[in-house]
Amino acid sequence: MTGPNCKSFALPSACRLWMIVAVMLYVGGVACLAQNGSSTRPETDRLSSEQEKDLKLLMGVLSDTRIDDAKRRDAAGALLSRRWPAADKALSAALGQSTEPTTPRLIAQAIAQADDPPRLLVEPLFALLSHAEPTLRKAAASALARYSDRHVLMRLIRLTQDEKSDQAQRLAAVDALAEQYQARAVGALVTLADPAWPQPIREYAMARLAETTGISEFGYDAAAWRRWWDQVKDLPPQRWLSGMLKSLSRRKAELETDRQRLMEKTTETFNRLYRVTDEKQRPALLIEMLGDPYDPVRLLAMRIVERELINAKPIGPEVRQATRDHLTDANASVRAAPAEVLRDLADEPAAKIVTEQLLGEQDPAVRTAYLSLLARLPQAPAVESVLVLAERQAANGATAAVLVALHEARVLNAQQQARALGYARQLIEAPASKPDESVVRLLGRLAEPSDESALVELMKQGEPAVRRAAAEPFVAGRFAPEPLYAWFGDEVLGGKAIDAAAAHGQSMEMIETLFRHEPGTGELQQSWIGAMVGVAKRLNLQDLERLDAALAGQPADRSALRRAVLNTVLPGEEQPIDSVRRALLLLELAELQLAEGQGESAKALLNRLATVKSMPDEATDRLLALRIRAFLAADDVEEALKLAGQWLGRQPRAQGVVATLLLDAIDKRLADRETDQAAAMIARLQQLVGELTDRELVERLRRAKEKLRQMQSPTATGAEGAPAATVEKTSEAAPPSP
Repeated sequence: MTGPNCKSFALPSACRLWMIVAVMLYVGGVACLAQNGSSTRPETDRLSSEQEKDLKLLMGVLSDTRIDDAKRRDAAGALLSRRWPAADKALSAALGQSTEPTTPRLIAQAIAQADDPPRLLVEPLFALLSHAEPTLRKAAASALARYSDRHVLMRLIRLTQDEKSDQAQRLAAVDALAEQYQARAVGALVTLADPAWPQPIREYAMARLAETTGISEFGYDAAAWRRWWDQVKDLPPQRWLSGMLKSLSRRKAELETDRQRLMEKTTETFNRLYRVTDEKQRPALLIEMLGDPYDPVRLLAMRIVERELINAKPIGPEVRQATRDHLTDANASVRAAPAEVLRDLADEPAAKIVTEQLLGEQDPAVRTAYLSLLARLPQAPAVESVLVLAERQAANGATAAVLVALHEARVLNAQQQARALGYARQLIEAPASKPDESVVRLLGRLAEPSDESALVELMKQGEPAVRRAAAEPFVAGRFAPEPLYAWFGDEVLGGKAIDAAAAHGQSMEMIETLFRHEPGTGELQQSWIGAMVGVAKRLNLQDLERLDAALAGQPADRSALRRAVLNTVLPGEEQPIDSVRRALLLLELAELQLAEGQGESAKALLNRLATVKSMPDEATDRLLALRIRAFLAADDVEEALKLAGQWLGRQPRAQGVVATLLLDAIDKRLADRETDQAAAMIARLQQLVGELTDRELVERLRRAKEKLRQMQSPTATGAEGAPAATVEKTSEAAPPSP
């Protein structure tokens, strides 16, 4: 269906998809252009009591202006579908109510969507074509276009050409013809394009011709429309409708491309505007964008809110409210976006709105977004709605996730838990089912003893996330963990087995198992260390000694694990160290702390160990040596020397150990050029130990003295240096050790 190129003509709006579907149905032979009258409807007005109640209820909803328009329109559609003469009469009377135009408009819109509207409503619809309210005239025209009745068509044609009729009424009749898509209706519109008709009628007819045919290039050129019509008017009905469908499809694609380009440019402009707007003014701009009639602009505003949230920017109450308002947006994509944003904001009022909308939401993506929000913000009022969705098996993964959250929030009563468990079992047991991770997690949370075997089987097969979800009740202790221990070293369940060992393991055999399945570096390695420590907490002291001995023989990189294991032996600050066996393990911990530079922690622990009675002599000597090291590490030299003197007074054979500890401290101070402290400690060493007998220690002392002398000589230290003989004189003049 083509014609000569004339001046450009832009269509006011895209053709409605249902119209195209109607044309396709026509091509398939479902409708007949020459149909005369409507299908047979029941002739009796008699209604049963239940039908009368139904009629009264639906009419009450339809006429109640406090109710949402969509629900009122649905009530009108339900009345039309009943095919009761009494319902048709009630609708006809309601169409005649001119004082309140909303109700007739909603009825007309319902008629425009009806499969077989009753003939009784034609007259009141024609009457509405002259109504003062434009939206009502438009709705009435669309409703009349739904009648493929030849008599209705001819009456519309006569009305468009009736110069005595009101212009608004004639234009409304043009609208009705434009939505018919019949060759006779299109021919009538071409006739109206003739220059003999008034200009408003002519131009409006050509504008609607462009929409009806999908031909935009003829514009307001009446001659071009006439030439085109002469070419196609005699086509067989099948070819006529096929050509119409192709033309409309092409034009629809062109309009969609243009719309996409325009929306991309508009959203980019808004995006740039937001970036250059002062931060204080941005919330006002966001609210304006959220209220924009174009869907892409509202979606952009949602993305900006989400971006600000990611960047830790505050989202004010006004923007939050504007975002909430779109949880019930007419566009499904726009409805889903605020649910996701408000979920991340943990917005409690949004959860209430979503709970109220959940069961009525038909779009799967929006329903899933609603459920995702409720999984983040579980609340008792949502329980029944979510359980109804579960019983309908709608959005199973998202529904199960909400039920898990509701269970963890402890808002499910025993009966509701039983319903949720039954739902999970039904999905798991379904033939050839591929259970969702959240469904398996729900089963694990609510499982009874009879469910253990199913969970064991789920650990063996399926997606990794499903296998891990099946393992969770064994980690949590709902079932004995042994079936999970079979998966140590497994790439998927190894981490869960380690977690179960951390929570429940209590034997050296488990320690040995963990050693055999040590993971590499990373997060799993930390879990493994945690498991070793968790099991160690439940070992007796004898097994802990064995474990510590094994760890002491490991490489140096095991020190962190060894320290963590030994820390499990340490009692609380208010508790005494109750046994020598525990004290000996804590001596190991103190020595490890000193080796790792934790001097203060070691000193505090050693002071506690000093109160333990009946320690073996060897352990007592080791304790004294460690305490001296701790005091020296803390620069508490006097306390260290005091302990050394006490030890030597009781145990002269400790001379070598004491001398070694003090020489280590002297060497450190010399390395730090703390010559005065080094000199004093050398003098005290000689006081305490007297004449050294160990040749190696004698040589170390000689080297320390020589290094001190060199550091104190004028050539090494300048005028501030002191003669080396000072050390010997100090030694001779010093008072005896306490």
